[in-house]
Amino acid sequence: MITISIVAALFFLFLAAQPLLMPEEAAAEPPFTRLETVLLQVLAVVVSLIGSFGFGRWSAKKAAKELVQPHARSAFRRVLFLVESLGRLLEAIGCARDGRGQKSSADLDVLEAIVTEQRATAIDAIEDWREIVRDDVEGLESRLRKQLKDKVEEPGE
Repeated sequence: MITISIVAALFFLFLAAQPLLMPEEAAAEPPFTRLETVLLQVLAVVVSLIGSFGFGRWSAKKAAKELVQPHARSAFRRVLFLVESLGRLLEAIGCARDGRGQKSSADLDVLEAIVTEQRATAIDAIEDWREIVRDDVEGLESRLRKQLKDKVEEPGE
């Protein structure tokens, strides 16, 4: 978008400076008619508005991302730890179900459904954070994969 604005500005600068570049022709006849001058000015305004709108939008997104990013990292980590905590809770519910009777199993089913939904919501939140702090999300995911791989390899050693 910035390139378009610069090219348009240089084009209009060339058109405006054309009489100065060729003074003998400029003295003989005016460079543009009134209609051409008005159309050139309207075109310059339109291109300038489009360029400034695009540049403003780009710079606002960049500033917002820089402002939000430090806070997003810590919030993302909290959501990630929440997902891990809910996963551990699901494991505990599964272990508790093994030694219980029929009535307790129904209560544990309700708890498991609640925790599963909460975990799904937290996972969706992680995907939302991925849009803002993509590098941090990918770094933490690779670190978690490595930790999981290390845990799987430890018992076999």
